[in-house]
Amino acid sequence: ACYGTCPQYKISIYSDGLVMYDGVRFVDRIGCYSGFLNNQSYLDMKSMILNSIFFSLNKEYNSPITDVPSVILDVNINNIHQHKVIDRLSGPKELKAIHNYIDSIIQTVDVWEQCPD
Repeated sequence: ACYGTCPQYKISIYSDGLVMYDGVRFVDRIGCYSGFLNNQSYLDMKSMILNSIFFSLNKEYNSPITDVPSVILDVNINNIHQHKVIDRLSGPKELKAIHNYIDSIIQTVDVWEQCPD
């Protein structure tokens, strides 16, 4: 996390549409929550990633500045399409568009349930 008020959270999305969310700092929802994407939203997201330049991107886009927000996107589709990209501010606009799309698709989850302790 950055030294300021950068949101810190982790999202995992599974092939059945399950979304696991863990909010750490500077987000509306703190803690572990789960919800589901509808099937079409999941398929649209999967298609968008597969048809994007994601799998040809560099593994890391670093910044000479250490206190910047970072986004780590680790994709594994059926153990066939696997790639992880660390973006510390300097990633290409196509990567930023993928990040924004994933964040927007998460907003379509209707019901969030807190994870059991």
